[in-house]
Amino acid sequence: IFVFVLFNATASEVTVTSCQLTGHFIYSQCIAITPITTEQLDSCVATYATYTICLQIINNPYPLTPVIYSKYHSNPFDICKYETGTLIMVELC
Repeated sequence: IFVFVLFNATASEVTVTSCQLTGHFIYSQCIAITPITTEQLDSCVATYATYTICLQIINNPYPLTPVIYSKYHSNPFDICKYETGTLIMVELC
């Protein structure tokens, strides 16, 4: 069991779990497998936007802070780009 210290006291466990599931989807569909078709790329773009919004909800009222280095830095769908993402996706980041 992971214990998260959230900036946003109103962010629920459901929100964190939703972000984690979205992050795992991005990893499996957009990082581990490079999107080839337009449909796959569009799905990755939309899902990454949702993931970023989810991270902002968790980190509210503070802005997202980029990490110094992420092992997925060369991928446009880097799930570990922000400190909050690194915290909730600890097993992949």
